[in-house]
Amino acid sequence: NAPDEVRRLGRSYEDLIGIILQDEAELENLLRQKQVLLREVHHRTGNSLQLIASMIRLHMRQDPPPELRALLVSLHDRVMLLATVHLGLYQTADQPDVSIDGLLGRVLHQMKTLAQGEGRNVEVSTDFDRLRLKPDQAVQVALLVAELLSGLRDPGEAGAERAEVSVALRQVGPSDVELSVGSTARVGLGTTGTGWAGYGQIAGQLVRGFTEQLGGTATTEEVAGRSVFRLVFPIRETGV
Repeated sequence: NAPDEVRRLGRSYEDLIGIILQDEAELENLLRQKQVLLREVHHRTGNSLQLIASMIRLHMRQDPPPELRALLVSLHDRVMLLATVHLGLYQTADQPDVSIDGLLGRVLHQMKTLAQGEGRNVEVSTDFDRLRLKPDQAVQVALLVAELLSGLRDPGEAGAERAEVSVALRQVGPSDVELSVGSTARVGLGTTGTGWAGYGQIAGQLVRGFTEQLGGTATTEEVAGRSVFRLVFPIRETGV
């Protein structure tokens, strides 16, 4: 027996609730579609990069000159590591952040497999805190580690068929992380005798670029025959 004004207000309220519920359902559907598309992008990108790596391997089997082979090996490894990163992101595309220890673990496993394929024994030790980073920052960390260890596949000088590598990622403050990468390998970034500062031109540009993108401060040192790269950077609160 409510007055007409109250009944009309009640119907308007019910209509408004219906519109809100419908909008929420549409937003949830759009979010699911975005997650599916993002996973598909990472999956297809990873597969395409693996196809490119296979094409590079075909050229490597043609017994090219040593300088060209070294270039093809470097290019192949970078492409394979990019594929590994994208396939790792494919598995976490529906999450706002990435478990960096899992992503780095996949990258290091791929690098060890590539090195063993060239007859080099690489022992990898890791020490990762359980950290979650935004996807863009996690990719930068993974590619930086890959670039720092880019020389592991080539046995290099005589007697250097074995390398010991250590990679650590620890939270050192409320919002800071320290990445340290050490290696006994006298190849790749460590061949010049100046530690990790002895980058090749391309590798040096990539390392400096990733360091700047992470907003960190990098140092290098030689400790007991091991080249050690350290980078302290802030955890990014916002990202892709």
